[in-house]
Amino acid sequence: MKLIIITSVGCAVFCGPHVHAEHADDYLKYSIPQDVLIIGPHSERDPDKSSINYLLRDVKSSEHRLVGSEVYYRTQLIKRTLYNKNGALHGVQRKWHENGKLSSEEPYNEGVMHGVFKHWNELGQIIGQYRILNGNGRRSIYNNEGVLIEESEIRNSKPNGLRMEIGRFEKGRSLKWFKDGKLVGKAFAFYPSNEIKNIRSTLTEEYAAIYTCSLHGPCIEFSENGLVTKKSWYIHDQEVSESNYAKAARDDRSLPPYYADAAHYKNLVDDKVKALLERYSKMPRVRIPLEFDDQGNPLLPKVSP
Repeated sequence: MKLIIITSVGCAVFCGPHVHAEHADDYLKYSIPQDVLIIGPHSERDPDKSSINYLLRDVKSSEHRLVGSEVYYRTQLIKRTLYNKNGALHGVQRKWHENGKLSSEEPYNEGVMHGVFKHWNELGQIIGQYRILNGNGRRSIYNNEGVLIEESEIRNSKPNGLRMEIGRFEKGRSLKWFKDGKLVGKAFAFYPSNEIKNIRSTLTEEYAAIYTCSLHGPCIEFSENGLVTKKSWYIHDQEVSESNYAKAARDDRSLPPYYADAAHYKNLVDDKVKALLERYSKMPRVRIPLEFDDQGNPLLPKVSP
């Protein structure tokens, strides 16, 4: 079985020539070189998945460098990642659905997001198409019903600013903020009714430039009728007791204030957050597969006469 996978990969990938950067769009044609060392397949946590790495020998150092990797679901290729000799993403990164249909194409040029990004559903319909140039742009993806399920600002090839998402299984929205790819401030998750579901805290922009952690402060969960159902307290990703957090928050300026009544944290859903939530809730559905007008805006569904 392993030999079959490697052989099929060799035919699919190695037939393409190794492209050198002679033209501006050559990165779009970049593929795994022919003279690579194949390592794998390796087992993944999911027993139905396996992965293969491709290493290219550096002539000067004689070291082998990772230039590509692939992930398989059983025998179906579901992800291919390409790297340049310096380890940066390079070329069109692709994913496939388990049924074999293409899921996404994301072009990178020497580690920089650059080009037209595309996403498809399991039926092969386009559900996301946006342009990111020199690492800057806006990512927008819709579901099969034409509802915007992800929107985020990209700067320097990293999330920067607001990201809105609708969970695949839990249909409520989440609002998060990023700075240079790091989660900052407060992250909010809402029920489909737009009632607050949970609030998670991390470092502010000021301290995120110094430290790295995902959770830093109170994490409060609510029922749909507004009652506090769970309280957790974190300091640099380490969960601590409520009393220890209360003491630390008095002296540590990087920690959000402590409130004995956890319901007080609902006040963090301020007018700005409410306005964003309302704007996304009122967005009209678009036509799927996506079609665009002359200004590049997605068209709305056709109305029957």
